[in-house]
Amino acid sequence: MSTAGSHGGCRRCGINFWARLFKRHRALLRISIPRTEGASSAPSATVGGPGYIDSATGAPVVKRQNALASAQQEKAPVGTLESGVKYADGVAVSISGFARGIVSDQSAGSIKGQTYIKMSIKITNDSTSNVDLSQVIVTLKFGPGSTVASPVYPDSTTSDFFGTVKPGGVQSGEYAFAIPAQPMASTLYVDIDGNHQPAVIQGKFPL
Repeated sequence: MSTAGSHGGCRRCGINFWARLFKRHRALLRISIPRTEGASSAPSATVGGPGYIDSATGAPVVKRQNALASAQQEKAPVGTLESGVKYADGVAVSISGFARGIVSDQSAGSIKGQTYIKMSIKITNDSTSNVDLSQVIVTLKFGPGSTVASPVYPDSTTSDFFGTVKPGGVQSGEYAFAIPAQPMASTLYVDIDGNHQPAVIQGKFPL
């Protein structure tokens, strides 16, 4: 049995599950699409969301419409599982609620028997401007080869960020990734929007 619970039985829960599954995998499916040199426009946020291309090292490249140039984006020092990350403008990213489990049911996005780590990611907006959370991309890499962990959906409590968080506001998302059961060095990248460079959080997840 999954330690995190099981799918809810209501029709609305099922619809929400498939919507979340499509949203996350929409970005991951773009990994194999090569970038076109000299292209002047990013994929439409309305039709397909941000474009996502994995990089061999570091954070995946996320292309968004109207994003600031990287040099103009807010930067933050690398954080730990305990400290999280805080940008100079007051936006902060923290993670908590770690729970390991084993996928108990074969379903879209999950393979029965997979071990996973689940976590709650919180974005706090202590800046003076609204922060758009409708296109947040969360990526986990682990091990010496920086393997990209597959997102899994062991139960109906996994949830993405959405909408806008106003100054002084907080929003959390629940994420789960398939990783080996033993602790190993991992890096979590939280790409919030086109105004902030990805938050980078490193450490070994607890057992």
